Amino acid sequence: MKYGHWVEEQTRQTHELRTALQAHVSDIELNILVDNGLNHYYDLFRMKATAAKADVFYLMSGMWKTSAERFSSGLEVFGHLSF
Repeated sequence: MKYGHWVEEQTRQTHELRTALQAHVSDIELNILVDNGLNHYYDLFRMKATAAKADVFYLMSGMWKTSAERFSSGLEVFGHLSF
């Protein structure tokens, strides 16, 4: 699974969980959605571990991030600088 696809799936799962919370679904259904979300994050950590084993510099460079995430990371760096 590519990181971009992972982000899309995360967005879908978050929307699904919000909808379920607003619909007041049963605790069993919420538990299933939360477990799915946790498993989704386990997939992310597995992807990062695999990437780190293959090329740790690629992982640390942030090239696996989406362009919007790289942009916001750059803004965070510049936000800490005083001009």
